[in-house]
Amino acid sequence: MQATTLQGGIFEKILRMYPSKSAATDDLTKLLGTSKQSLYRKINEKSALKPDEIVLLAQHYSITLDDLVLTDTNTYMFHHTRGIMQPYKETDTEDGLMKDMIGRLKNATNLTVYYTGAEVPIFYLFHYPRLLHFKKYIWNRLNSSVDDLDYELIDFTIPREDTAYYEEIARFFETINTIELWDSAGVSLVIEQVIYAYNIGVLPADDARELMKDLTRMLNRLEQMLKVGSKYLDGSVPNLEVYFNPVPSANWLYIIESDQINYTQAIFDTPNSLLNMHPKIQQNVNTRFAALKEQSHLISLSGTTYRKKLFANYHQQVQKASLKFEEEF
Repeated sequence: MQATTLQGGIFEKILRMYPSKSAATDDLTKLLGTSKQSLYRKINEKSALKPDEIVLLAQHYSITLDDLVLTDTNTYMFHHTRGIMQPYKETDTEDGLMKDMIGRLKNATNLTVYYTGAEVPIFYLFHYPRLLHFKKYIWNRLNSSVDDLDYELIDFTIPREDTAYYEEIARFFETINTIELWDSAGVSLVIEQVIYAYNIGVLPADDARELMKDLTRMLNRLEQMLKVGSKYLDGSVPNLEVYFNPVPSANWLYIIESDQINYTQAIFDTPNSLLNMHPKIQQNVNTRFAALKEQSHLISLSGTTYRKKLFANYHQQVQKASLKFEEEF
């Protein structure tokens, strides 16, 4: 039954995020610092949530209140973060949006993620810690003022816990069913970032060459995945459908659909990201994605011809950039 009040709507959204009501109540009692009896009274709207509790729940569960507060208007609320691997606040130590996304998706059933963007999805880089470490360096640099910038060499000493975390995310993403639109610029941005870091003197030529080797390894892995239509290289789970989008993407867009939660996450010129759960926004974005997909060419499974052309283009970009890092020898 659809909730008709703000409080009822909040609890309806939260309960849908859990596999059972008991699991939800365990977390909610800890979060609100209350007893189960008091919590049930709030869930059943026998007692009211305090304003601070509404804020706490909305922030903790990243609930946007558009469809509860802004009913039948063209005004929408967006949750803004500094980027997919950036903390929410200066005091945060964890990777904000990424951990938030994974936390949402782990308990979701009938989950499908739709993606279109200026790069191949960032999740594929998690198999290559050095590449991801470099990307985080670039994102952090984009977040810095000119006065804060330094020109020391990039330290590629990656903490063991970071490597373990990257592997966890990579393995989790393998389990998700995705439909993706890629374009000819799929690896262009990271290549340009490597060239930029090399040109300003923070990336030695030997490290740049290692990053190009990682890119080549990633492309080989991706091509094999597309051949079998699965993120598992043996094709054991058919969970990958990819198209070549002839219209280059300016930004990154994730559409998340599941039984528990549906939302749109748009990343505009990293490290800035907007997240929205309003059904109307979701519907409009789905319509645009479907239109792009209809005009795109299949490159997974039977899409052999377009796949070979696209990956030849990707490899050519990597090889051309690699020559630049050989010049000093």
